[in-house]
Amino acid sequence: MDPTAPPTDTLPPGSRLLNYRIARLLGRGGFGVIYLAVDVNLGHRVAIKEYLPADIAGRAQNSRVQPSHNDHSQLYQWGLERFVKEARNLVRFRHPNIVRVTALFQENNTAYMVMDFEEGLSLRQYLQVDQNRTEAELKRLIKPIAQGLSEVHRQGFIHRDIKPGNLLVRKDGSPVLLDFGSARLASRHATHGLTALVSSGYAPLEQYNPESEEQQGPWSDIYALGGVLYFGVTQRDPADSTQRSLAIVNGQADPLRSASELGRGEYADAFLAAIDWALSVRIADRPQMLGDWIPALFAESVPPDASIATQQLLEQQTRLAAVPNVTAPASTLLGTEEDWTDSMQTAERRDTKTGASGVAAAPVAEPAKRSSAGWVLGLVALIALGAAGTWAYQQLNSRLTSQQATVEAQRRAADEALARAESAREEALAAISAQRERDAEQIRLGAERLVAEREAERAAAADEAARLAAERKAEEAAQQTAREEALAAERQRDDEAAAQLAAELAAKEAAREAARAAAKAAADADATARAAAEAKAAEQRRAEQFAAAQQALAAARQLALQNDQLDQALDALQINNLNLARSRLSSAVALGEDNPRLAVVADAVNSAEQNAREPISDEEFEQIVGQFHQLKEAIERGNLSAVRRLAEGESELALFTRLIERFDQLDVSISGIRARDADKSIVGTLRIDQMTRDNGNLAIPSSSYRERQILSRRIGGEWTPIIW
Repeated sequence: MDPTAPPTDTLPPGSRLLNYRIARLLGRGGFGVIYLAVDVNLGHRVAIKEYLPADIAGRAQNSRVQPSHNDHSQLYQWGLERFVKEARNLVRFRHPNIVRVTALFQENNTAYMVMDFEEGLSLRQYLQVDQNRTEAELKRLIKPIAQGLSEVHRQGFIHRDIKPGNLLVRKDGSPVLLDFGSARLASRHATHGLTALVSSGYAPLEQYNPESEEQQGPWSDIYALGGVLYFGVTQRDPADSTQRSLAIVNGQADPLRSASELGRGEYADAFLAAIDWALSVRIADRPQMLGDWIPALFAESVPPDASIATQQLLEQQTRLAAVPNVTAPASTLLGTEEDWTDSMQTAERRDTKTGASGVAAAPVAEPAKRSSAGWVLGLVALIALGAAGTWAYQQLNSRLTSQQATVEAQRRAADEALARAESAREEALAAISAQRERDAEQIRLGAERLVAEREAERAAAADEAARLAAERKAEEAAQQTAREEALAAERQRDDEAAAQLAAELAAKEAAREAARAAAKAAADADATARAAAEAKAAEQRRAEQFAAAQQALAAARQLALQNDQLDQALDALQINNLNLARSRLSSAVALGEDNPRLAVVADAVNSAEQNAREPISDEEFEQIVGQFHQLKEAIERGNLSAVRRLAEGESELALFTRLIERFDQLDVSISGIRARDADKSIVGTLRIDQMTRDNGNLAIPSSSYRERQILSRRIGGEWTPIIW
């Protein structure tokens, strides 16, 4: 089965959504699917998340998404409105380590969230390499994620699905947090029946109950981040929080072995203690904000809060294990209503002081305020004392009943205050949401204008490129004409200059000779005669020298032309054009036979003609067929160095490099091998039959790169490497 083939209820590759073209399916979850798509206007890849809750809806043949039953219509519409609202809120996040939401649109009776497409390795894959699991590397990866998540928490959101699979390490080594489709505003409202999003081992206990969103906050994401670091340290997924709480309630040991125990000696004690602190089962025992936890994670010594929380958890487990058949109440795991009320009131006071916006995060509850948990632990200790513990138990039970009544009254008063605060906050959020929708509309209109301007710029750039190409072509033609004219003029000037020089020399020498002759004429007629004879001889020598210079210049020009013809003959041999090579050689011979290169080129032409007349032998055919099969085996083994040694062609080598890196096995076959005597080549067809991923899934290559022709050619008696 092709793992790249999409399920029947997803959009097929090639589908269009506005200006996006679907390339393939990236993944799917309970509430939607994610596609890889291409923006056809801007030419870049994006990830698009489609709202498609599989439990209550499906896709019709016209691509529209609709509820699977009439009873689900209201729930489907509610979830769609929630999806749209979340996308409009998430688009404001701008952090280099948080995946960016860039657009939102509605189509096919559903909604689509457009995000940046991030490439790299999931953190689970990245941590399979030993050197990537050092303390320094884990801190380097978690710090920017925590900084981005702090901004998310500051604006009133929590992620709810942090795990190694949702953390990606880019090619440049920077981390990025993915899949904000499960992000939810911190709210006291129920989820209208939609299934809670949990990832076993990384979701805290409060996240398993979809009716208890008011107990979820930044501390829930901190639990998941602690789980991610726990995986990095131990290479194990943490034990599920429900199993941990059940074991502790029943007086059994926590099934999660602490990071301090498993990582001792390889990581700093403070680092391991901070991880264990984040993985506390009780909300009140965890760091309440990333600003509390990150300094502890990077501290050089164990922070007080982390050590206290870890020590209390160990003491609690020891006492419960020592008393048989004693069950601790669930309030000791999640915190009592009084703990939660105190935390919320403290957070509201802190926001009033600091002026922080967004939903308040509950701070760390002080151990002294956990009155119910303290009495329960005291009760467990008294039971262990035997008969004397029975009387103490009755007394403490009476006090506990009285205290619970007081706590209940306080809780009701706190709920009323929180309801009023929640109403005011909802009104403020509604006003903010309306303003953000207006801002989003302005951004959309601006983006449309920007796209139109870019299209106009591209059209203008294309026209300018065409104009420049025409000008460049005309300029090259003019330059060529000018060069030819300049060469002709230069030759003419050389000839004229040589003649003028000869004339000037002759005139000067004649004048000198005439002067000497005139001076001696009266004294000695013989001297005059000799002077005249010497002048004539000198003039003859100058004429001979000028003729020799002209002859040398002509010989140089002829040699240059002859060498050009020989170069053209060699170029023709490189492309097996023997007729052109013989023609250029004959032209060169006609210009003279003194050039020593004539013999070399003639030998090369004769050898090429002999090679053309000599048929491909069986031994040569077997040799090249063997090289074809060596190439096939090198591709199947993923041996890129052997592929580069056997074949040439950068584009094909780049394609096979990508395929070998992405797939665990390539199954390749070679067929149609034949010899062509016309151009002395042996050709065949290389076909990629199928590709196997490292998880065992199979993929069939597309027709665009499934087959290609391979060949080797005999030139000058030697066979070339395989040519794609």
